[in-house]
Amino acid sequence: MPSNEEKRSGCFPRLNSYWCCCCIPLRPGVKLSTWMIIISIIVSMIYNMIKNGFDFGLVVIYIIYFIVLISLILLLIGIHKVNLPFMKQFKVVFFLFLVFQVVLMIIDLHRRFSDKKFYTTINGKQYEHIEPNTLGWFKKLLLICLAIINFLILLYYYVATCSYIEEVEDDVKDYVNNRRLESRK
Repeated sequence: MPSNEEKRSGCFPRLNSYWCCCCIPLRPGVKLSTWMIIISIIVSMIYNMIKNGFDFGLVVIYIIYFIVLISLILLLIGIHKVNLPFMKQFKVVFFLFLVFQVVLMIIDLHRRFSDKKFYTTINGKQYEHIEPNTLGWFKKLLLICLAIINFLILLYYYVATCSYIEEVEDDVKDYVNNRRLESRK
């Protein structure tokens, strides 16, 4: 009879201790982390709407965040009702969200670290002025570290959640196989 490691499907590591963040078991940990991410995305969207208003770039970001919110809500429903399609969609949507977050972080860091250019017009001639970046090396290092920590937290959440989803997929497969064997008797 094959061991659990041999019959296990999927490409995500199975968490050996079955503990997720906050030192609670994997399933409640995934639920709690999902709720925390949902709340943080909603708060971030509201804050950015109040602070920055609406422009085309932000509308695209809001649409992407809204799609991720729908995906996370479907994940919670899938966990509650053991609905595999609701859980499997998370793997693709959140992976694309992680890629989007990396690109967004790089663009944001570049924008913060680059010198600011502005133009003035005097007597019909346009002049370019460059205002040097005033961030010190410590603030730059801090921003880079915070961006990396943010990404690593999201990556750990993704791996833990996908590990849980694959664990549920294996349990469902075992259940279906057992039912099929019982019906042959």
